[in-house]
Amino acid sequence: VSPINNYGERSAIISINMGSEYNEKALSYLESKNIFTSYRFGMIRISFNIFNNLDDINKLIEALTEFKKAN
Repeated sequence: VSPINNYGERSAIISINMGSEYNEKALSYLESKNIFTSYRFGMIRISFNIFNNLDDINKLIEALTEFKKAN
């Protein structure tokens, strides 16, 4: 993902911050939906792989949207 102009240093890992009081709850919520991420440096770490596809990404976005609406 970054740095965008240095292809050798790109990564499919992103970290998101839903707010310090929500990150761990969101992690548990994602796990309940069979979406496995990790908790690093106070944020949710999402690591995409060659085995992931667009359906997986849509499932992640849908679950995060549901969580945000409920909290």
